[in-house]
Amino acid sequence: MVRDTTRITANIISVNKQKRQVLVRGATRTVLVKVPPDFDITRFKVGEEVEAEFVQQLAIAVKPAPAKPTPSGPGFKNKRSN
Repeated sequence: MVRDTTRITANIISVNKQKRQVLVRGATRTVLVKVPPDFDITRFKVGEEVEAEFVQQLAIAVKPAPAKPTPSGPGFKNKRSN
């Protein structure tokens, strides 16, 4: 598993209190942030500058590919090993 943490200073573009989401614009991108239940979302106002921390995780599972079917039918000759 790979984890990357980024901290940014950003401006609040919009606040959706029902969905508990805040749209923030930083220097290089705009991100929709979910606000945790323990934060008072009414404190966030459009135009305010905030600091945000993003944690991204990536996990990859690798497994063998399924076996390929043996070609058969017209145009294929059965070859035998001697």
